[in-house]
Amino acid sequence: MDQTIQLNVIPFKPMIDEIICNFHYNKPTKGSYASIYIDNISTVLEGKIDASMLNEDNKLYTNFTLEDPDTIQLKINLADNPYFALHYYRQVITEYFRSVADVMYNNFTKDIQVWFKSVEQSDTKYTTYFKFTLKVQHARLTNGPEIVLSFDGKSKVYDTPIGQLSNLDPAKYYRWVIYKNRLHYWRDLDPGIKNDLDSVFLLVNNNVKPELGITFDTPTFTNRYTKYKSYLDHFYTTYLHKASFNEILDVTKGFYMPDSEQVGNVSAESKELQYGLSRGTNPKNDFKRGKPFRPIPNKPAVKFFFIFQSNQKESSVKALFNFLKEGYKHVKWPFPSMETYISQPLQLDIEANIQFEDVESAYETIRKAIKNYDRLPDTHYMALFVNPVSKKETDIGKVNLYYQIKELLLLEGISSQVIKSENIVNNKILNDDFNTFLPHIEIAILAKLGASLGD
Repeated sequence: MDQTIQLNVIPFKPMIDEIICNFHYNKPTKGSYASIYIDNISTVLEGKIDASMLNEDNKLYTNFTLEDPDTIQLKINLADNPYFALHYYRQVITEYFRSVADVMYNNFTKDIQVWFKSVEQSDTKYTTYFKFTLKVQHARLTNGPEIVLSFDGKSKVYDTPIGQLSNLDPAKYYRWVIYKNRLHYWRDLDPGIKNDLDSVFLLVNNNVKPELGITFDTPTFTNRYTKYKSYLDHFYTTYLHKASFNEILDVTKGFYMPDSEQVGNVSAESKELQYGLSRGTNPKNDFKRGKPFRPIPNKPAVKFFFIFQSNQKESSVKALFNFLKEGYKHVKWPFPSMETYISQPLQLDIEANIQFEDVESAYETIRKAIKNYDRLPDTHYMALFVNPVSKKETDIGKVNLYYQIKELLLLEGISSQVIKSENIVNNKILNDDFNTFLPHIEIAILAKLGASLGD
C-alpha cells in the first residue's frame, strides 16, 4: 500500500564546519557552561591538555566562546565530533530563542522548551502560553543532526505577581514560577530574587486553581493529531524557516519524510489476537466469544469488597453489584455478568465492606477499617470503590480522595477498581448507558488480578 509519512523531525545542516572555543578544567561558578566528556572531543586533544588536571568525571567545560583568557583553546570539526556538536547546537538554538520566545526553560535532559503567549486570551486573571520542545539528536533517522519538535500543551501563568499574593501558602501552592521570562522551580529559586517578588509570577497548578478562582480545564477526547500538527507547522514556518535562523542552522528541508526502505509493514495476520477459545481482530466483539487468553489464577483465592458512602448503598452500590453479578439487563444492549464475560465470579467478603458518612471523613474511616480488618490468608483482595466525588468537583481536597484511597490500598497490597457513582446513578436516575462502562471496568479488573486478555 502506497503511503506518505511525515515525522516531527527536522534535519538540519550547520552553517559552519568547525568552531574554535576555550575550555576549562573546572566549571566556572558564573555563566552558562556545557560539560563535555573528553571522549567526545578526543580527536583534537592530543598534546592540548594536562590529564593530571582533569577531575574524576573526565570533563572539560566551555561556553563556546573565546572570551576566557588562560584556558585551553581548541578547534573542533563538528562533523568529526558529533556529540560535542549536539552541545553546540543546543547552545546556538538557545541563544536564538532568547530574543524570540516569551518564556524559556531547559529541562533535565537539556532539551530546549520555548513558550509563546496565545494570541487569544480567555481570562484576564492569567496568561495562556503554548509550549514547544526542541530536542537535538544525531543521525537517528538521517545521516546528520536533527531537531525533534514537539508540542507540549498549554500552561497558565497568573497575572498578579507573587509579591501581591500574601494569602497563599508558598509551601502548599508554589511549584514553578516565571522570573524575567525564565521558568524556575520555586524551591531552587535564587534567594536574591526574593527581593524582586513583584517580578515573579506563579505557574498555575491544579492545587492552586480553587484558591485563585480558576476553573479546571474540561478534557476533550477528540483526535488531537490534526490540531497538534497545525501547531508544529506554524512553529516551523514562523520561527525556524526564517533567514535569521537559517543563518545559524539550515532547516530548509523541512519535516522529514522517510523513504520506503525505512518504513516497515506488518502482515495481515499480525492484527489477530489469540483469546482463550478463538482468534479475532475486533476485541470489542471477539473478547465476548473468545474469553481471556489466560484467566485469573485460582491461587490465591480472589475476594471482592465495596467501599462506598452510606447514602449510596441502595442506589449506586446496589446497582453496580447487580450489574457485575447478574449482568446488565437491556432490551437492545444487554451485557453479561462478570463471571460470563471475564470468567471470574464476583465472590464478596461482605464483612470487609467499608462505609463512610461523608467525603471529609472518608479517608480516616477507610484507613482504620483497612488496618483493623483481619483479611483471609492466601487471598487476593480487590476493592470496588464507588467514588462519590463528581468529575466536575473543584475542591482539590475532595478530588484528591481518589488518589489517597488508591495509595492506601496499594500500600496494603489490595488491588482496586474505582467507579464514579454518578456514572451509575445520577440524580436518582439509573444511567441508561452504563453497559458501555462495564467492559472497561471488568477488563481492568481482569488485568489487575493477573490475567491476560489476549496474546
